Amino acid sequence: MKFVTELRSSYEIKDLGKVKYILGMKIERTDDGSIKLSQCAYSERVLEHFGMAEAKSHSTPLPPGITLSIKDSPETQDEADEMKGVPYREALGLLMWLQVATRPDLSYTVNLLSCFAHNPRQAHWNVLKHALSYMKETLDYGIIYFRNSSLRPFGYVDSDYAGDVDG
Repeated sequence: MKFVTELRSSYEIKDLGKVKYILGMKIERTDDGSIKLSQCAYSERVLEHFGMAEAKSHSTPLPPGITLSIKDSPETQDEADEMKGVPYREALGLLMWLQVATRPDLSYTVNLLSCFAHNPRQAHWNVLKHALSYMKETLDYGIIYFRNSSLRPFGYVDSDYAGDVDG
């Protein structure tokens, strides 16, 4: 029991003020009480990690008119071996954390690219790099919670499943 008492007495609780960062998310408060969560620093580290910090940025998370299919997956062992050194799943996982935490605009892209995580091809990797370059264009994006707004969720349905060719 003496060890537990000594351990407890060695910790002090300090008020560090309002939180500014938590789990890699930046927390900004406005005068009207709104809160914005963003992950600019995390996004910059991801871009740096994949050598995309100086890449050309894009204004859309997916290339216009893109159609990806399971048929795009590698068909031969040589094609599969070509992708072994490509960090596809790592990059996808890092995008997924952004999408879950502060960037719902990446949801469809992450969902689409996740379908090919088990066996990606160069076409899938190119689309994922496009998504990373979109992230570069939108570093300051995040979620804003307004203090005095009523939450009225809404949704849309695409009856042809966005033209899913693998349906």
